[in-house]
Amino acid sequence: MRTCLTILAIVALLPHARLRSAEPAEKAYAALSEEAIAASLAWRPLDAVTIGLHEYDGKLPDYRNAAITAGAARLQSCLAGLQRLDASSLSPRNRYDRLIILAGLQRDLFWLRDVRRYGRDPMTYIPDLAVYIQQSFAPPTERLKSVIAIENALPGVFAAARENLEDTLPHPAVMEAIRNAQGAADFFEKDLVEAFRNVHDAALLASFSSSTKTATRELRGYASFLEKQKLPKSDQGYALGRDRYRRMLAGELVSLTPEALLALGIRELKREQGRFVTAARAIDPNRKPLEVFAAIQHEHPTPATLVSDTAKNLEAIRQFLIDHDVVTVPSKVRAVVQETPPYLRQAFAMMCSPGPLEKNRSRAVGPTRRRRNG
Repeated sequence: MRTCLTILAIVALLPHARLRSAEPAEKAYAALSEEAIAASLAWRPLDAVTIGLHEYDGKLPDYRNAAITAGAARLQSCLAGLQRLDASSLSPRNRYDRLIILAGLQRDLFWLRDVRRYGRDPMTYIPDLAVYIQQSFAPPTERLKSVIAIENALPGVFAAARENLEDTLPHPAVMEAIRNAQGAADFFEKDLVEAFRNVHDAALLASFSSSTKTATRELRGYASFLEKQKLPKSDQGYALGRDRYRRMLAGELVSLTPEALLALGIRELKREQGRFVTAARAIDPNRKPLEVFAAIQHEHPTPATLVSDTAKNLEAIRQFLIDHDVVTVPSKVRAVVQETPPYLRQAFAMMCSPGPLEKNRSRAVGPTRRRRNG
């Protein structure tokens, strides 16, 4: 549930097609599916903003225990309603959409109820505000207002975290959360401020300064809380176990057993290893495959030519796809390759595109990825 875009959110791309039908079953499905999508996105407003749903701007989930219980009940109600619906009365498109939404609801409930992520994973409470500086879906002043609202909400977020988190947590999760909270505090204090340096509204900047102090204080306090109170009692109990792993797979529309999935992966690994050996021999038959691989690793652009070489490579890849009729390229618009802004240099390369539901599809202002600080 931690925030990569889910299949359930992508189904929101086609709500109007569902609403046009006048059939009773279709009408019932339209209402249930819209409620299910809203119930799911309530737990991931930052993802909703990323795909272009700006009624979620400036919002975070309600992490209070009572709200989590109510949210899970809402998801369960949506699941039950869609399960009761006679799928044979739906159009083929909506029958498939229904299966996707059901899987998304099952996935949400799995992380809420089976895994109890809000009680087990302290990373859950650390927000990623990258979308507000990477996408130009609104003027900087409007996006900054959303950032301020989220920063001011963090005291309540971390108060809920202290209440919800179990006494004993998985050691890897605690360590990751400590690093990310510390890194996020630095990001809020320095890089986020730098990203809005061109905003000149004095009153808004004063509010931003105040909210940033609140946010960095809360983030560092959360890191200290985890380090002092949770880390000493942490253990290695992070594994889902076979039964829960199977339920997690069901939420991804995978019906294979873990054993069958492992066997499939091993077969694919061996097949790819064979292809790798064949390719290595074609490159240099006098070297061992691993020696060829090591040599290839030294073939890369210099720092001075990295951006220009990447642009050339992207153009070559695009032309290859066209020449060999691999896919249809519907647009002549090219990806713009530029140097990564300083505040996003925790990764070597990223892609930033407007969300699929974004109405203001102007040029994005920076790369997009899920931020992992530390």
